[in-house]
Amino acid sequence: FPARDLLPLDRYKPVGNRYKRLPAFSMVAIRGCPYPCSFCSEARTTVRFASPARVVAEIDELIERYGAREITFWDDTLTLNKQWLHELCDLMIAKRLDVTWSGFAVIGTMTSELLAKMSAAGCWNVFYGVETPDDELKKTIRIQKNGSVAHVKEIVRATQDAGIEVRAAFMIGLPGETPERALRTLDLALELEPDY
Repeated sequence: FPARDLLPLDRYKPVGNRYKRLPAFSMVAIRGCPYPCSFCSEARTTVRFASPARVVAEIDELIERYGAREITFWDDTLTLNKQWLHELCDLMIAKRLDVTWSGFAVIGTMTSELLAKMSAAGCWNVFYGVETPDDELKKTIRIQKNGSVAHVKEIVRATQDAGIEVRAAFMIGLPGETPERALRTLDLALELEPDY
């Protein structure tokens, strides 16, 4: 596990709007991302997963040693492997871990079943990179992870219906964008009504 005991943890503060409870700690369970998004330094990198048991063991250590009540997963693609995430959530539920958690998710990998499991395991917040609804701009930045605008709307609604807050990222000023295209992105952001 990371040698957190070597750090002056009292000097590290979590991002103000990324936690519900304190003390809050950051974790990484997956490294790399297979998606080819042109704006990302992690694009097309080898993906490696820590085992669900190892992730839960690290959470256990954070609870027992540091009193953790919140975990922020900083993985780019926490929902990339649904079976892996189901196993992780099952272990968290079975151990009755008293932590809330949040993470980054890929819309194209999300299902209502997975959202229900995540919520039962303590997930309260998911961050989606919606980027743009414009198909031409998606080609420019090589976005292949979200599916149609209808699917984006469906998953955002399903996330909120599961009791999980939605954070969404949108991009303005992409190469080839026009004022009309930018307005479509803003219109989608308003229509989705993400929590942040």
